[in-house]
Amino acid sequence: MRLCLPAGKQVPPHTVAGAITLQCLQGSIEVQAHDGWHPMQVNDHLYLAGNVEHAISGLTDAVVLVNIQRRTDTKTSQTSPD
Repeated sequence: MRLCLPAGKQVPPHTVAGAITLQCLQGSIEVQAHDGWHPMQVNDHLYLAGNVEHAISGLTDAVVLVNIQRRTDTKTSQTSPD
């Protein structure tokens, strides 16, 4: 998804089940994760494993490409022959 984040705005701390990648397309942001803030500028990438708490803050007006890996159920259903 494309996240448009104005300067000074923040996405509050949260988690998602799947792994995520962030790519800063425009502007600059900071990502809070792993007990610290990590600055990102245009073309910077960041990977976070699933269930890692993170927040995002816009340092300038920014556009961020967010990819969330959907979890798939590894169980397969089996049918018995008639």
